[in-house]
Amino acid sequence: MKLVHKKIANIFKETLQRKIADNIAKLNNVNLDNNSKQILELVPYRDEKLRWSEDNVRKVIYGIKNKKCTGHDDIPIAIYKDSLELTLPALTKLFNKVAKNESIPSSWRLAKLNPVYKKGSKSNPDNYRPISNIVTILKIYEKLVLNYINDLKRKSNVLLTGNHQHGFMRNLSIGQA
Repeated sequence: MKLVHKKIANIFKETLQRKIADNIAKLNNVNLDNNSKQILELVPYRDEKLRWSEDNVRKVIYGIKNKKCTGHDDIPIAIYKDSLELTLPALTKLFNKVAKNESIPSSWRLAKLNPVYKKGSKSNPDNYRPISNIVTILKIYEKLVLNYINDLKRKSNVLLTGNHQHGFMRNLSIGQA
């Protein structure tokens, strides 16, 4: 019985790896449009400091819903919230160091992949999409970066996402596109 489960797991693994490789190949072939070039012009120079305050980090952590899934470390956001007053200075220093080094720690880049059924035959692995559950600390860091980008967008008055991007944008829906 275990051999059958291992074979099924390997089929899902191979299918998800192929889908991920296809998506990476598509990203590598993207041509920059004018909006993308404007985004790149807004990125701070290496000697300019991208820094977050303890207040920035606190707001992000308290803004993440407790029911979010955890990554491979199994540390839920509630742990960060409950220990925040003790850990806030160290977390802020860590996030600023990651930004300064321009490199995400390798342990943060690991994710739990879960196949989620879409439609069609459940026996066909192509009918599943991969959901990546990343570690909570990376969720916090990504939210800090997203807030930074949104601040750039607001301050510069540059349309960072193009005229037709409405998905995942605050106060916009795909029905308005």
